[in-house]
Order: sequence, then C-alpha cells, then structure tokens
Amino acid sequence: MLAADMEGVLQPAQLVDRLVVVGDGAAGIDRGAGKAGIPPERSEVVADRRAALDRLLEVLRPGDVVLVKASRGIALELLVEDLRAALESGGAR
Repeated sequence: MLAADMEGVLQPAQLVDRLVVVGDGAAGIDRGAGKAGIPPERSEVVADRRAALDRLLEVLRPGDVVLVKASRGIALELLVEDLRAALESGGAR
C-alpha cells in the first residue's frame, strides 16, 4: 500500500484500547504491539488464563468489546466462558 493510500486507514493504536497477551510464549505479540504504536501501558503479558480473567475484570467497563484470539493449546476458549460467567454474576470490578 502506498503512503498516499494510507490516509484514513486506522492504525493498531487507534483500534486497540488494551491488549492482554497470555503466556510467555506469546510475549512477541506484546513486543509487536509496541512496534505497531500501542503504548506499553496499554499492552501487557499475563501468566495464564486466570490472570487474564482477573485483569479483564479489573479494566472492563460497560460497552467494552473484547476480542479473544484463542489458542486451543492453552485453552483460551475457556476464558470466554469464564469471563461471560463472571460478568453475568456481577464480577466486574
């Protein structure tokens, strides 16, 4: 894409308010986010699914949208179920 074509195209830092990356093996995603312009205070690596759930419950507000790019290897699809259950029971902090 030519630079002239980039006008009006949203950049990652404009699309992502917060990035929570799960597991040390995915730390490269966090580094890549920084290179894409996402400030370090808006991107973090957490140890596991439970830590991701805890962090999301701390920062989510009504109307927020969560995209989970799940890895079946670490069962991140369960994060969606856990997050939904926690929010439905009033678990947001």
